[in-house]
Amino acid sequence: SNSRSNPNNLSFTLGANPAGATLYYGYGNGLLRTITVPATGIVAVMGRVKTKGAVGAVIAEINNLTTGGYSKLTYTEEMGNHTKAGAFRVGSGYATTANPASTVLFAAAWDRYLTDDEMNRQYAQIKDTYAAIGVSI
Repeated sequence: SNSRSNPNNLSFTLGANPAGATLYYGYGNGLLRTITVPATGIVAVMGRVKTKGAVGAVIAEINNLTTGGYSKLTYTEEMGNHTKAGAFRVGSGYATTANPASTVLFAAAWDRYLTDDEMNRQYAQIKDTYAAIGVSI
């Protein structure tokens, strides 16, 4: 998450809740959209966001790389172009209210929108690394 430090700038949070994994996409004037993908057990989830887009084009998505599930958010005109809000942090911000039964085993952030191929290569590398210590993702 980059924690919505400025509600006029683009922020996103990738988190867990009882419905699965959710990407919270925040943009101008405190507006927020969410997209969720089912996720249970040990899974690899990756969110991708863009700071600008064309009407109808995908501007954010969440992927459950383990199951192949995904959810996409399309750009609407009121979203506008944004700069990133705040520094990224990893941790539990709302565990007492969302009650997610999840533990973060690994987190990474890139400074750009990864291609599908890059995303899948990252997943393969993470999966292989954890398999070496007996964790199946």
